[in-house]
Amino acid sequence: MLPSLWQAQHECPICFQHFAPEDISPHCDTHFAVNGLVPEHEASDDEVVVLEPSRQQPATHNRRSASIPHRAQAQPPSRAVARDWQDVQSQNLAPLLCTSLTAQNTGRAHVVGYCRHFHTARGDSGWGCGWRNMQMLIAAMQAHSEVFNSAIFRGSGHVPCIEALQAGVQEAWQAGFDVRGAEQLDHRIVGTRKWVGTTEAAALLRSFGIRARIVDFTGSPQSITPGQAPGSSSTCHPGVQCDGCGQCPISGPRYHSSVLPDYDLCESCQAHPHQQQSAAPFTVVQPPSGSRQCSREALVNWVWRYFTGPSASADACRPPAGQPVVQCGRLPLYLQHQGHSRTIIGIQRSPAANGAHEYNLLLLDPGIATSNLQNALYQQRGWQRYVKRGMHTLNHPEYQIMYIEDGIAAGHELEELKIIRSTLIAGSPSDTSS
Repeated sequence: MLPSLWQAQHECPICFQHFAPEDISPHCDTHFAVNGLVPEHEASDDEVVVLEPSRQQPATHNRRSASIPHRAQAQPPSRAVARDWQDVQSQNLAPLLCTSLTAQNTGRAHVVGYCRHFHTARGDSGWGCGWRNMQMLIAAMQAHSEVFNSAIFRGSGHVPCIEALQAGVQEAWQAGFDVRGAEQLDHRIVGTRKWVGTTEAAALLRSFGIRARIVDFTGSPQSITPGQAPGSSSTCHPGVQCDGCGQCPISGPRYHSSVLPDYDLCESCQAHPHQQQSAAPFTVVQPPSGSRQCSREALVNWVWRYFTGPSASADACRPPAGQPVVQCGRLPLYLQHQGHSRTIIGIQRSPAANGAHEYNLLLLDPGIATSNLQNALYQQRGWQRYVKRGMHTLNHPEYQIMYIEDGIAAGHELEELKIIRSTLIAGSPSDTSS
């Protein structure tokens, strides 16, 4: 039997020979040990290297991304790609980030337990960020669970190169996953520079039985928790969470404690006497004049609930008293918008004026050089500009997030996963689907 496409596409980025998944990494290591390759340009610690982002179009509910014209075959990798292969072997950055956040001590943060950074190299600059985000997510999944590790690329245990990922997506199409997406990309992606996003990532992972789900944030959406059906829009207090029931943001009037810092209740919880025992008296705060929920508020609130809500290791998501930063049991999120995609590895919440909160997404950007990011985290200096992004930076009208549910699908459920739909979070009621 002939080997599958992805098995045949584990190409050495230095000598361009092809190897089996279990042999490619040791082979590449021999090049570095013998030849002593160095990058063509090594940035200084103070230099921000931002490589050109790929131009991606997020899909919205029941609408695929626009068809992307066929691009010429990618040029052979440069020495920078060889350096990038070393970055595949880089360490888990989550402990370094937690240390930096703790030293900063400006709020409460929840961070994934494992994350590696993969940057776009010269060989894939301008089109590779979607593939690099797939690598970041796959690396985290392999470390997160032996179930995932055994399912992904038949348990190879290695983070696949871009060529192997392309072959995997094309095989997923051939198996019937995301037929519409395959048609829009002419059923061929191996060896091309075609741009990809969450739908292609979902098709690849679903072909392994992994429950990859997509959420769209568009228009004037409402904030919901993961998996919760949307309801109707209402005025709210952006960034403020009820300390009783967890509603975020609080809709209608909120009750801010006059004796406890950072303590607020919604109208429903305030009506229960047991919620008032140690927090009374309260100050009634009305929603800001003309307030409405926008896509960025809904997105940030959804991400907060994802990292702090119930999970396979829920206890780990509750920081001990006096500890502002915790590594939780969640996997990273794939974030996409027009023109670029990044990986969300956590979120930070800090007190703001009038009892509200300020949120910062904690992101890994494929357009940032891995060496710069890692050095900044080691030195605890300048790392914020690489990782932290406030709500005010989310200026695109549409965003899309892909997240992973636990377990492996089989049988009828696996067949249903072949059709990729998204859950729409918008200003009017909408259906939710897988």
